[in-house]
Amino acid sequence: MSRTVAQAPPAPDLRERRRLATRQEIYDVALGLFESQGVAATTVDEIAQAAGVSPRTFFRYFACKEEAVLAPARDLDEALAVRVLEADTEVELLPEIERAFGEVIVGPVASTPDAVDHMVRIRRLMAAEPGLRAAALAMDGEITARLASRVAERVPSLDPTTARLVAEVAQATLRVAFDEWADSGGEVDLADTYRRVRATLRRVVVV
Repeated sequence: MSRTVAQAPPAPDLRERRRLATRQEIYDVALGLFESQGVAATTVDEIAQAAGVSPRTFFRYFACKEEAVLAPARDLDEALAVRVLEADTEVELLPEIERAFGEVIVGPVASTPDAVDHMVRIRRLMAAEPGLRAAALAMDGEITARLASRVAERVPSLDPTTARLVAEVAQATLRVAFDEWADSGGEVDLADTYRRVRATLRRVVVV
């Protein structure tokens, strides 16, 4: 089975670093405000003011206030997309997607204490805030649909039903692993949790 060796992305220039810094500041502020006063009570104007930007600038980065704190999920989706498109999915479809997911979650998600802390805080907020949870579920549906499209792109002979089922199963397995990891406060190893959830999947369904 051939593997594609991923090339390191070029270092961002000054303009891109500033853009990323602004995005991160908006995200940090939104997360803190949501935790201190709740999602419903927090406005885009408040987030923008606390982040030192205008509401117009806020909307250049995020479509709504909920998306501001769900940004890491978008980032994770992009990282997963790259790995899935590189995966040798014509050989072992679901296992290859899971392998690709596994490579990503031990990198940007669980590589630094800050990343772990932020992801755990987001998952806890989702559990406590129905509005944020609904937004996250909608985003998850979009991500799953895009994953199904990528699977179909990688394996053109695959029928749409199979592509969708593979995407749904892969995404649900990852979501369960994240939930268990967040419930532990990030104390358990995310990669080990993901492997255990995958093993459980194979005990309850035939794949």
